[in-house]
Amino acid sequence: MYMEQDDMKKNSGSKNLELMDSAPNYLKHTARLISKYLPDDGVIVDFGAGNGRQTRLIRMPSPSVLCIEVDEELLGVLQRLGYQTANSLDDIENGSVAAVFSSNCLEHIVDDQSVVKEIERILKPRGVFVVYVPAFPFLYTSMDSRVGHIRRYQKSQLKTLAKMNGLEIVTIRYADSLGVLATLGFKLFGGSSGSPSRWSLRVYDTFFQKISSALDRFLYGIAGKNLLMVAIKPEMVPTRLISTRRWDIRQRMKGWLQ
Repeated sequence: MYMEQDDMKKNSGSKNLELMDSAPNYLKHTARLISKYLPDDGVIVDFGAGNGRQTRLIRMPSPSVLCIEVDEELLGVLQRLGYQTANSLDDIENGSVAAVFSSNCLEHIVDDQSVVKEIERILKPRGVFVVYVPAFPFLYTSMDSRVGHIRRYQKSQLKTLAKMNGLEIVTIRYADSLGVLATLGFKLFGGSSGSPSRWSLRVYDTFFQKISSALDRFLYGIAGKNLLMVAIKPEMVPTRLISTRRWDIRQRMKGWLQ
């Protein structure tokens, strides 16, 4: 197991899910970012599916979609929505999954190294791992602490996590550029409760989220309060072919996006 069960429940992110109910545009934008990197066929795993609101925007319930969630109450919600569920990756067969995606989950887990190692284990060769996490440790606020965030990631930290577990990085970039300013504002003026008002979240989501998304494209993902990483499990190849394989991986991913 990646954490003791009590710690997993404590850090399940339920409070974060409540906050995100006030940010539907954020959820839709994040879903679009993730969806475009997922293959059309094969088993898809949502690691840290929560209440399924984000999951439904990415993949509707089907026998090929498996939701991983440790919170028993949220597991029940996912099952009522029609999703296949499990509370860990442990029972998934080696090399059986086409893609794993995870949105705002990895930062809740103490031993993220073990999680990514397990994800690499269950992925097929050429299988895809798409992860979306909070960025920049200097943006850590009382809200991060309140919702159970253990860390915010540096780009180099996320790269190392993938590479040391045998994954080949296809792309890694920041997202939600305006969110950096909003988070800094909350850090400076939001108090110590860690609870932004639903009104302020709705205002940002309604009026600024689309502007931030457009700005991300203009800035080519060089800054943002979140990080998106897409990695792939390479086939076993001789060392002399590694550079060729990297080129081939990137070409294949570009083909998916066309």
